[in-house]
Amino acid sequence: YKRHIIDVVVKGEGETVIEELMILIQTHKESGKNIDTLMNQIRCQEFFWKVNCVYEAGKIVIDAPMLKDLNNVPKLNYKLLSPKPSLFLPRIWTSRGCTAKCAFCAPAQALKRTFRKRTPNLVVSDIANGISLTGSKTFLIGDLTFFHDLNHSSEICERLSDLNTGELRFWCQTRLDRVTEESARLLKQAGCKQVSVGIETFTQDALQSNRKGQKVAWAQKKLEILRKHDIATQSYVMIGMPEETVESTQNTIRIVTELLLTGLLTTINPSIFVPFPGLPAHNLVKILDKNTENYEMSVFKDQNPYPVFETNFMSRYQIR
Repeated sequence: YKRHIIDVVVKGEGETVIEELMILIQTHKESGKNIDTLMNQIRCQEFFWKVNCVYEAGKIVIDAPMLKDLNNVPKLNYKLLSPKPSLFLPRIWTSRGCTAKCAFCAPAQALKRTFRKRTPNLVVSDIANGISLTGSKTFLIGDLTFFHDLNHSSEICERLSDLNTGELRFWCQTRLDRVTEESARLLKQAGCKQVSVGIETFTQDALQSNRKGQKVAWAQKKLEILRKHDIATQSYVMIGMPEETVESTQNTIRIVTELLLTGLLTTINPSIFVPFPGLPAHNLVKILDKNTENYEMSVFKDQNPYPVFETNFMSRYQIR
């Protein structure tokens, strides 16, 4: 099966399609058939008849459907990943998707701005399964927005609180508008040690043009609530958002630095704004480079020499 790097691309939620593909490959290997026969069969859609399957640029692209019921997704067996599964942090999904309209968010767009959730019983069972397999009581909640559904996340936190004897440790991310005294209290009791939020910028015009749906004034108040409950804070910060200027970017850097020095922010995750094709953000800037291999978020120059775009107020060199 040594060919070029990729033969098949599965777009969307691929659990069921990838499982079918693996069974198909294994069957062909055991029968002695070669990879070309397999590829031809897939191209002719003799198998993936339930999904859209096309041949593009020498690759088979399978457009996997959205899963109707997340409760049917099988549990992960971390022992299959490594002889030392303790090296892996279980990543638990209590839900998928986010209905927020942030113009730059590729994951939410890929999930069609929908929100689906798993039952709290299954979520807690997955956490227990991860702890059992890895021997670690540290895990990540991988939701785009934990507490998107307040009642759902509250019930999960309450269930975890009943299990937590002081050893549970987890990280999650959410939106600023989901941070309240009650949600912070529940997170603390459940074992949450750090919450990531998307402050992005301290320029209100930039937040509005990117449909972030939050106010600059919320940031400090929400961080204060989390720190009051002894939860460490991380923030995503973007450089080069539409409507930003050199001066407003410097102001964001100044405020973020102050928040770090005062301890309201524990750490930050800075990035360059990236207007991926297919996102609303793509139409908010002037694209200078259409090679998607150069669409890079890193703020480090050796990894991202120059952004692929410029805005009405900043050149790619000023953003860099």
